[in-house]
Amino acid sequence: MLLCGLDGVEPARVTILGAGNVGANALAVARGIGAKVSVFAKSEKRFAALKPRYAGVEFRTGDPERSIVESDLVIGGVLTPGRMSPKIVTRQMLRRMRPGSALVDVGIDQGGIAETSRPTSHSEPTFIAEGVVHYCVPNLPSACARTASLALERAALPYIRILLQKAENADLATGIQVRDGKVTHPHLARDTKRPYTAL
Repeated sequence: MLLCGLDGVEPARVTILGAGNVGANALAVARGIGAKVSVFAKSEKRFAALKPRYAGVEFRTGDPERSIVESDLVIGGVLTPGRMSPKIVTRQMLRRMRPGSALVDVGIDQGGIAETSRPTSHSEPTFIAEGVVHYCVPNLPSACARTASLALERAALPYIRILLQKAENADLATGIQVRDGKVTHPHLARDTKRPYTAL
């Protein structure tokens, strides 16, 4: 199915779960090629920068079930730092989607946003569950290795400089999740059912 549709043929319906970096980029691509797009997030604040740029897009904070069920493509980009992905898409929802619809679960690095998601690979990227094609490749940016490497370098370099100066930094401390084999992040300990040890 062409996301943009054709003369006399409706464009595809795309539901994007999350309005952070993944959601914003998915929105730019889906809207740019003419799909009918709905974006869901926890709070209206996430939409502040997006709404003025994307007329005709539905931005919502409520329950996404109806939108998911009616979609041809669902893109899951929900990330809560230090926590497993919330299971937003249930088997029941998938069963009600049109057979052959697709789910791209970018949250698979943190366990996935669908009950049916499991990690795949670039060599075998998809599987079908409940009639829906699942694409669940972890570390998705690695498919564009040069761009991903440059973005990672840009994000990490300021912290590398701090480490080289052996300076203490509160932001760096919040990023420590495991130390000496012990889980030091409370949300990670809870989500993985492991004991929590304070730093």
